[in-house]
Amino acid sequence: MSQTTGAMVFLVLIVMLSILAGWGYRVFERRKKMSVSRQFKDFQAEHPHVVADMRTVPRIGIPETMDVVLTFRDARQRERRAVVIDISMNGMASEPRFSLRRVRLPLILEDARVQTPINHFHIRRLKMVRMGRATNQKVLGFAFEDVEAEQFEELKSFMTYLNRFLAHGH
Repeated sequence: MSQTTGAMVFLVLIVMLSILAGWGYRVFERRKKMSVSRQFKDFQAEHPHVVADMRTVPRIGIPETMDVVLTFRDARQRERRAVVIDISMNGMASEPRFSLRRVRLPLILEDARVQTPINHFHIRRLKMVRMGRATNQKVLGFAFEDVEAEQFEELKSFMTYLNRFLAHGH
């Protein structure tokens, strides 16, 4: 085998190992998120919902290992997604999964959906109140302007369980 062929085989092996390592990392991260979601669902099932818990829940940071996703349609009716990074009874902060180049304040979103590991809820009207950066991530801050009572109960339920789940050291 010539020196050139040996170097080429070595490079191919390095590329293959890099691809396998990247794939393995993605599988590991997905399983980790699924595990946290499962733990959260189990926690919810084991602990009854107590309305009094809501007094202790001003704003809750959502762990990176938990998928909470905001979905909405932009002005061109394209579906957009953002990962929710914290939430309160009045609004949320999210990291968008789309370019912010054409986003301008004030942005009003109609009929947004939030998917959590244990439930989902719709927000009829969201107003973007902040756009910026925080620790190397793009952040959009939204205020809830119109939420139906039933959907607000779903939001409160999620926040209650999340607060208690995090208080138990998960």
